[in-house]
This record gives sequence, structure tokens and C-alpha cells, in this order.
Amino acid sequence: MSARKAFIAGIGCGKGAGGNEIRATLDRAMAIHNLGYEDLKCLATGVGKMEEHGLRDAADALKLDIAYIEEAVLAACDDRLLSRSPVSLRETGTASLSEAAALAAGGPSAALLGPRVALGKVTCALAQIDVSEDPS
Repeated sequence: MSARKAFIAGIGCGKGAGGNEIRATLDRAMAIHNLGYEDLKCLATGVGKMEEHGLRDAADALKLDIAYIEEAVLAACDDRLLSRSPVSLRETGTASLSEAAALAAGGPSAALLGPRVALGKVTCALAQIDVSEDPS
């Protein structure tokens, strides 16, 4: 078994953000890092965003699952964040929901590719993970 690189997109958004807004922010983050969607494993966010229909719309359009991360798990990633937002801290309990969600969903070896990308009321952070590749 060899390892290949894959990515998780952490998403933070204001209430009522639309699927197109989320997708545009994700598109920008992917372009900044020169990535294609074929290696994107899933979207990730906090459990407080479970009712955000725009997030579900974006995930459905990309045929991706969403990992909803508990607040305590997000908080455990705090020392690995590259961005700090008082608004995010107040609203979600973490200084960067998108970065913390990407890291938490990716596990302890996940690494942010850079600080989150913000567009309107949506943020996106990409974390790289190693995944086992079946040689057969």
C-alpha cells in the first residue's frame, strides 16, 4: 500500500449562505492551491451548521459528504490554526471554523495548505491528508 495525497475542505459560513456562495469560495481556495476536485475527499464544518441548506446544496452538487465536527473536537485544533477571527470564536467556539473543521476531519496528521480563504460570508480552508491507495 502506498499513500497518496487527498484534501478536506473546511467550510465556515454565515447563516443563510447560499450554495453558490459556498461553491465560489471553495473554487477560489482550490484555484489558489492549484488543486482539482478529484482529490477532494469531503467538506467539513461544525455541528452548528447542520441546518445550513447552502452547505448541503454545495456538497450535493460536488457529490461530496459533509463531516459535522463537534465543538470540543474543533477546539482541540486551536493550536494548529493559522487564522484568528473574534467573530468565528464568538459564533462557533473556535477562532477559525473552516480551518479547525478541515484539521479535525483530517485527523492528527492533517496539515493546512495555508490560511483560510474568505469571500463574502463564507470561509474555506484546505487540509492535506494522506490516504492509503489500494495497489490492485
